[in-house]
Amino acid sequence: MDIYLQRTWVEDRLILKETLQENRFYIVDKMDTEKFWIPDLYIQNMADFTTNHGNLDLQLLMLNNKKRVVRGQ
Repeated sequence: MDIYLQRTWVEDRLILKETLQENRFYIVDKMDTEKFWIPDLYIQNMADFTTNHGNLDLQLLMLNNKKRVVRGQ
């Protein structure tokens, strides 16, 4: 079974240095993604988990003007 997981949260601690357009998400540069707090994911009763994408980094972090962060993987 293949699963695409997307998590969304509002990060009020962010200080935006520039004005972002409304209703638009911006992709966060890969170097800056390490500076973001990422909530842990816990799946109750999960026995095993494997990934088949190898060394590919398929994670994506986006941000909008209301400090909503979207992380897909």
